[in-house]
Amino acid sequence: MGGYILSLARIYEKYTGTPADFITREFVPDMSAATVASLSQEWHEAVAANMQGGDRKFPEPWFSAGKIGDLDVVPITSAADLYLEGKLLHHCVGTYAAAVELGDRYCFGIRAGEKRFATVAFAKKNGRAEIEQVRGPCNAPVPAIEKVVRAWLRKQPRPKWPEPPAKRNLFLEIVDDDIPF
Repeated sequence: MGGYILSLARIYEKYTGTPADFITREFVPDMSAATVASLSQEWHEAVAANMQGGDRKFPEPWFSAGKIGDLDVVPITSAADLYLEGKLLHHCVGTYAAAVELGDRYCFGIRAGEKRFATVAFAKKNGRAEIEQVRGPCNAPVPAIEKVVRAWLRKQPRPKWPEPPAKRNLFLEIVDDDIPF
């Protein structure tokens, strides 16, 4: 089982650029929930601390920038900006760059001036944009902000999805003889 998990980690590393060596301890089914949560937090922190954002531009935002009371809803339009959002809020939103580039997600920052309060990830579901998650600093839930973002989303026109780039079948591209099958 351990070799299989490490092989999956190498696959993940190859296609996301996130080093597998951030996995400090392999998952085993008899781990306590506290241990799993702690290891997950360590991994997210390591990823956020070591990401390289790059200056790749994203497709057009699904929605225009807007206001919710005193808060600004700001589309995150490049991999570098997404990386910075994750770094400043201490969460792993920067790892969503590939999904945004493929047109499966779009992320927005919730801010008041220069102060960042939360990040919203929208996902395509059944032809609509739905809130996938809203997270504040250190992945903290922000129910009050989530509530107003839901109200804001209901007022937005249905997005005109940009044409996504051709998707690659990453599984078929893997050529690694030490992956157990």
